[in-house]
Amino acid sequence: MIKENDIITFGDTKIEVVKAVHGYNPNLTDENEVFENVGYIIDDYKCRLYITSDTICFNNDYKADVVALPITAHELTMSSYEASLYSKKIGANLELPIHMDNEMYPTNMEYMKENFDKFNIHYQVLEIEETIEI
Repeated sequence: MIKENDIITFGDTKIEVVKAVHGYNPNLTDENEVFENVGYIIDDYKCRLYITSDTICFNNDYKADVVALPITAHELTMSSYEASLYSKKIGANLELPIHMDNEMYPTNMEYMKENFDKFNIHYQVLEIEETIEI
């Protein structure tokens, strides 16, 4: 079982299992409430990719060149405003918005673009099954 603070290596690539803080939503209580969550920092010593998992903003010392984070803003994850601040704090050069597939909580794309532009965040929204090389 993988848990927070584990480090996994595959040849020249290191994966750090890091803390994530899943937000709270009163609709998700009892057996549906998430009590533990982790993210992953994948480092091949040329580029660090941080996949946050579902998380809200929290203080940490993580650093990454690229960050993939959910932008849904429904108590469980960040809004694009928070995501912009978070990206700046960790030093990301590219933000990849993820987990925008929840029909109950659709991402406001105009608000996202407005915030990313305001904070000068370089981002790329990928279509389903679209890939990029990092």
